[in-house]
Amino acid sequence: MKEYKLLDMLENIDPAYIEAASVPEAKKSNWLVRSGIAAACFVLIFSLSVGIYAYAKETKEYNTAIEFFNEYALPTEGLSRSEIKKVYQDITTESFSYSKTAEVITRSLSSEQIEGYEILQKNPSPEDVEKLWNYKNSDNDNVQNEDQKKKHYKYWSDYTTDTREFVKSHFEKYDGEKLLWNVSISDFYVTGYKEISDGVIVYGKTPGFSTGEDSYAWMTKYDIDGNIIWKVRIENGFSVEYISGVFEEKDGGYTIFTRGDHSYFCLSRYTSDGKRVHFKKTDIDDNSFSNITRFGDGYLALFCNKLVEEKIVKVDRDGNITDSFCYDSEDSYYYVNDMIEFDGKIYLSTYVVPKMPPELEGILAKTELANVTYYLWKNNITEISEEELTPMLRDNYTAMLLVCDPDVGTPQEFYSVKGSIGGALTTDASGNLLWEVESIATSYYSPYTSSYTFGGTCYLYRYVFDGTGSLLRQEETGEITELRR
Repeated sequence: MKEYKLLDMLENIDPAYIEAASVPEAKKSNWLVRSGIAAACFVLIFSLSVGIYAYAKETKEYNTAIEFFNEYALPTEGLSRSEIKKVYQDITTESFSYSKTAEVITRSLSSEQIEGYEILQKNPSPEDVEKLWNYKNSDNDNVQNEDQKKKHYKYWSDYTTDTREFVKSHFEKYDGEKLLWNVSISDFYVTGYKEISDGVIVYGKTPGFSTGEDSYAWMTKYDIDGNIIWKVRIENGFSVEYISGVFEEKDGGYTIFTRGDHSYFCLSRYTSDGKRVHFKKTDIDDNSFSNITRFGDGYLALFCNKLVEEKIVKVDRDGNITDSFCYDSEDSYYYVNDMIEFDGKIYLSTYVVPKMPPELEGILAKTELANVTYYLWKNNITEISEEELTPMLRDNYTAMLLVCDPDVGTPQEFYSVKGSIGGALTTDASGNLLWEVESIATSYYSPYTSSYTFGGTCYLYRYVFDGTGSLLRQEETGEITELRR
């Protein structure tokens, strides 16, 4: 898979995978095409005629053999100089009788044999363009997605006008636009919530940063009618602690993930009535973590350090980190937006951007749009039209859904959508997997804005996969999201 260099991540795939690699052709359509990966490499190897690279001198022969290995991504690990030349000669003479040749080709194919599909999106219609124009010239707060039309929650906080001191948070439940109930919370400011089978858990922390006091994590359980069931202030011995994930367990209890003092990864388990029965902390230095999801009897979490390098870690049910996977390549950065266990595999919603050239490292910070920013800066461009900028942004982003082996984390299959950013992964009532993808539609350049440099809008597409992981259809949701980078 030369386009996205996923080969760099696939060192551990079992060679036996080759035997199972023949996947039926996908149904042909105008929006799904198979991406060629390994077959072309294998065919090219066999098409070379006898004696093309024969040289008299050993050094030239070895150098030519190395060039051949590099050109066709053949592994040299564990091979002596003599063995490399023999494999080279065995392939180019079409003898295929040397014992090491099969091993080399097998290792090469096992690392390349990933089924890939590119999902094609139609160009915006005149109606789409009109919708974007109306969106850009309207109150964006009035745009509702499908979830907001059903039962949903909202929260916000009040602060004093002069000193910006926290006063209280508001938490509300709606059915469409109808307010069902609301509560005021003064013990902590709300940062999130988790809907559960018999109500909702609302969590947040005290604003210690403004008072110089410790900042404790809090959580409160409300029933479906907004009545408070219990309230817990989490005290694990940290000066600063906040909640990163809440999971309802089969026994009616809850697993809570928190980060303590910016250095500890913590798992706590609580009973249904809010009593803590288990706690485990792990020092992870300056790593932050997010996107925690269930995986088997344990969990997966996305870790990110201050260099913006990501890795996915496996966590058992007691909070012990048991394994980790990194996703990177020679010329691309991978950013994981969401992940989920589905069909016995790990599904990662990611997006890929090109790495900046080595000569820019140390000059520019590692950002998603470093290459675009450098181009504009180098050419002293402070204003650029949407017609010119949007294709540049679309060329920079590719949404990718990686289907990964649950044991070693290596991708087995992928779906890609050019000009887009991978979004949320969820399941529906029918047991289907839903992958949201934001397709970049408009853009603008704002170099003097402090919080972002590039802005725009995206169309939200949804891709539906059945219980076996087969892509069923794509849906145009009609929803529009904001782009801020």
